[in-house]
Amino acid sequence: MSEHPTEHYRNLMENLVKPEVVRQLKRLPDRLERFIDPAEVATHALNHLPPLYASSEEGARLQLHRATEDPLKEQICVAVRRGIAAVQRDPLRSSTPLEPEEGTEERTAHTALHQLEDLLQQGELNWNNVVSVVRYTLLQALEGELTPQQVAKIEQRQSRRSRDRHRYW
Repeated sequence: MSEHPTEHYRNLMENLVKPEVVRQLKRLPDRLERFIDPAEVATHALNHLPPLYASSEEGARLQLHRATEDPLKEQICVAVRRGIAAVQRDPLRSSTPLEPEEGTEERTAHTALHQLEDLLQQGELNWNNVVSVVRYTLLQALEGELTPQQVAKIEQRQSRRSRDRHRYW
């Protein structure tokens, strides 16, 4: 067996907690929601829920079927609610998010996304909006719509977002 075997298993509970976190955070007032890190809420919830590991498609289907049972659905809702409450109690606590492990595709993608953020001077860049942000920025540049003042404003906004993001997460 090799020293670094390829691991083909996952905790399906993560796939169930993420949408519940999004759903519950959307219910919060905007002024509060922006200070709550969804990753911290999900982490808190996952630490209080049973894992649902699977290493095959059949196992995944079985585990997801198990998750549709009412007691587990309710546990997920409660765990997320408690996670939000726990994160809310200390909104000024600072933490450094974990970086993806070296040598993984996730790390390469994470690095590329951050490099694009820096290059385009855009905060809040993610894989869902990267194409539209790049397209918009390129069109602005081609049409000469980016003045030095706009570039400075974008840089200030990026700096403020970066500072706020690390201050409250």
